Amino acid sequence: MNNYKKFRFYLILLVLITSCGFKIIDKSKVSNFKIEEITTRGNKNINFLIKNSLYNNFSNSISDNILLIEFESKKTKTIKEKNISNQITKYDISLSVNGKVTIVKHEVEKNFNLNLNGSFNVSSNQSDTINNQNNLEEFLADKASNIIKNKIISYINDL
Repeated sequence: MNNYKKFRFYLILLVLITSCGFKIIDKSKVSNFKIEEITTRGNKNINFLIKNSLYNNFSNSISDNILLIEFESKKTKTIKEKNISNQITKYDISLSVNGKVTIVKHEVEKNFNLNLNGSFNVSSNQSDTINNQNNLEEFLADKASNIIKNKIISYINDL
């Protein structure tokens, strides 16, 4: 009787797992797409970094499946911390990216919105502070491009 209960439990578990609709992402479909055009507005430095990263990921030049990407980035820099003598010790950078991806062959448009935050320390040298800010901007742009890339992969996989 005990074996029958185990068998029934495993049979029910097998039925539930196999019928959940889970589908593995086929990343080979991504290599069959190319970016025809990326239109950007907003912060030029951030846009340049995101644009180059996206072009590197979707660069199949012989594909008929074309992607059109349009996005706008906005960077805001605010004071995060001050010390006792009212000198700024940390800045906070907030990056907002709003855009849309168009898959021309399937006539599908998908919108995306990203909000990323980071902070950097103010150094005693201005050049070090600028380097800290540039490193943070590069990190946030790289993170944004990875998120956009993953969203595009999921959009393509849903087709």
